[in-house]
Amino acid sequence: MVLPAKEENNKEKHKFSFGVFITPHLANHILTHDDRVPAVVPEIYRDIEKTRIGFSAGFTAGYPIHKKIMLQTGFSFSDYGYRIRRNNLTFDPQFDGSGFNPALPPLPGAPKDVRIIFHYYFIDIPLQCRYVFF
Repeated sequence: MVLPAKEENNKEKHKFSFGVFITPHLANHILTHDDRVPAVVPEIYRDIEKTRIGFSAGFTAGYPIHKKIMLQTGFSFSDYGYRIRRNNLTFDPQFDGSGFNPALPPLPGAPKDVRIIFHYYFIDIPLQCRYVFF
C-alpha cells in the first residue's frame, strides 16, 4: 500500500514578501505672504521658482501574521526640491555704497548668471500594519 505524500501549501512555504520601487514625482516650493511681506514678493518668486523632477526609491518587506493582517516595513530614499531659473548676477565691485551700479565693471572672469537647484533628501523606514477587508 502506497500513501500519497502530504502536499504542502505554497503560501506557507513563502510567507515573506519583498518588493522594490522607483517613483518619479514633481516638487515645487510655494511661497505665501502675510501682512509683514508685500504681496508682490510671492509673485516675484512664483515667476522665478520652477518645478523640478525628483524621485523616491527603496524596497519593502512584509510578513503575514494572520490571514488578513500583514506587517510591512522597508527603506526608501527620496529627493524632493525645486529650482530657480537662470538669473543675472551682481557682484561687490558693482555696489557703490547705495546700491547696484551697472556702470561699474564686474570682476574679470566672473560668471554672468546663476541657476540654483534645491535638493531635500529624506530617508524613510516605515512600519505598517495592513488589514485586508475582502
